[in-house]
Amino acid sequence: MTRFYSYITLLAAVVMLAACSSEDEMSLQGDEMTVQFTASLDGMLDSRAISDGSQVDVLTFAAFAPDGTEYQSMRRTDVAVVDGRATVTARVVRGQCYRFVFWAQNSTCQAYSFSSDMTKLNVNYDGMKANDETRDAFYAVDVENAATPVTGPFEREVTLRRPFAQVNFGTTAEDLAAANHEAPVTGSMIKIESGVCSQMNLLTGEASAPVAVQLNAGPLPAEKLAVDGEQYEYLSMNYLLANNEQSELTGITMTTVMNHNNVMAGAKVEVPSLPVQRNYRTNVVGRLLTTDVEWTVKIDASFGGENNYDANADRWDGASAKEPYFDEDTHTYEIYSASNLAWFQNNKPADGTTIMLMENSVDFMEKSLSPLFGGAKNITVDGNGNSIRNYAMTAAGNAGLFDGENLTVKNLTIYGAKVKATADGDGNAYAGAIVGKAKGTLTVQNCIVFGSTVEGVNGVGGVLGYANGNVSATNVKVGTSTILNTNAPNAGYVGAFIGLLGAGSHTLTDCEVSNAVVRAYMGGTTLACGKFVGCLNGDVNNLHLVRCTTMAYFEGQNELAQNHTPYSDLIGGVN
Repeated sequence: MTRFYSYITLLAAVVMLAACSSEDEMSLQGDEMTVQFTASLDGMLDSRAISDGSQVDVLTFAAFAPDGTEYQSMRRTDVAVVDGRATVTARVVRGQCYRFVFWAQNSTCQAYSFSSDMTKLNVNYDGMKANDETRDAFYAVDVENAATPVTGPFEREVTLRRPFAQVNFGTTAEDLAAANHEAPVTGSMIKIESGVCSQMNLLTGEASAPVAVQLNAGPLPAEKLAVDGEQYEYLSMNYLLANNEQSELTGITMTTVMNHNNVMAGAKVEVPSLPVQRNYRTNVVGRLLTTDVEWTVKIDASFGGENNYDANADRWDGASAKEPYFDEDTHTYEIYSASNLAWFQNNKPADGTTIMLMENSVDFMEKSLSPLFGGAKNITVDGNGNSIRNYAMTAAGNAGLFDGENLTVKNLTIYGAKVKATADGDGNAYAGAIVGKAKGTLTVQNCIVFGSTVEGVNGVGGVLGYANGNVSATNVKVGTSTILNTNAPNAGYVGAFIGLLGAGSHTLTDCEVSNAVVRAYMGGTTLACGKFVGCLNGDVNNLHLVRCTTMAYFEGQNELAQNHTPYSDLIGGVN
């Protein structure tokens, strides 16, 4: 995946103090000493003006006592950032504790202001223009001495990162040329109904106060938007205050400004929802302006110095398979590497054992992998908060990461999976990012499937393709993924979460789908497809959906699918 490598590292900063003791008068007393903070912009890897940090020219810093009271005399709002660097010294008191807050921005930007006690950042979107690179800014809070008193002079570097998500719209060069032939595109505006934060607690970094946002028309960015090795023409680029964890914008409308014979017009691109996260790019790209609008949503974790790959992940060479350590006392296979996990392609674990990812996530680097465990019984997979990333799989009849009977999967993230089931001798092809075909009871807890593509024929889902036993899922999410099937006489049973549930007792609690696309063919009226569960073959009273939600786009690929009326928003059909 092409990165938008604007590694803005403001090696950091600032001077602010906070006494460990509670004093009415916030003043520096006692054994004072000088400390120095250095702020620098690091990693300007290209000449792009967008997101290279070159607009940042002033640094603000403040210091706080443990109770959140500011040392007002230490506040600075005018530290120059020159050629990507700023240095400031300050006097601190030995034996006291300090919490330091840093904020760097463009000095001409009027979008940001602070509360009088410097504990809160306010973001103003009213009257602001879209595509404004001067709104780029960076933030950090240093808590190294929040509970540990200062013992002597020091020099310190702190990394500042964007508290924003960057939301981009890009179209193909051919599409923009065609639009310009009819009416030149001169700019764009954007409207977002909900999900954008307007305040941030500077002591904790917590964003809050969501508001509706409308940014007025601004000129198009002059550069190219690079996504997954493709070059797009920028239509829109905006910085929006976001949470650290992934959240969602809803009701997004990006409108281009077009001039036709001196009459202003516009072309709208409407997206129901988008995933956003602090210091990430979310890109909407495709053919956006001319007829038959097509668009794809991609989220780029490399923005701002982050990387799409887990920095600690063990990466697979595509061939090695190393038997994992087995703890006989706990009946646990301990997974320390991708080659440990790959061992289960051709080796069946002992029934009733646990497979646990220990210290690192594992990355299969888009190399081909076969289903694991060979149908072993009563297996528990514990991700231990880690992830299995970028595995590619093509298998006949049944494609999914795990193949077991009475299987439990918990505490695991699946990222970037590419799963494809091809038809077996009976024409069946079940596919899911976690399990293709579940046998017996399947239990899934605290798992995420993100950025993945799952394809089959019948029984295709983001988590599970087909279950012929009981299914229990709790706090399981599917996000930014595509679930699709190929055209065949028995094509169908496609859902963003689960493709087909057979007769049995099924309970799904606090499960959700966000920003998924379901592209489905239906070979017959009973082969229902849907935005969450494709179809239930059984008594609807045996399916319990508790606080489950879906925000998926359903695209019927033939007439039957296009005209299909779902049983409900969550269930495509019941047979």
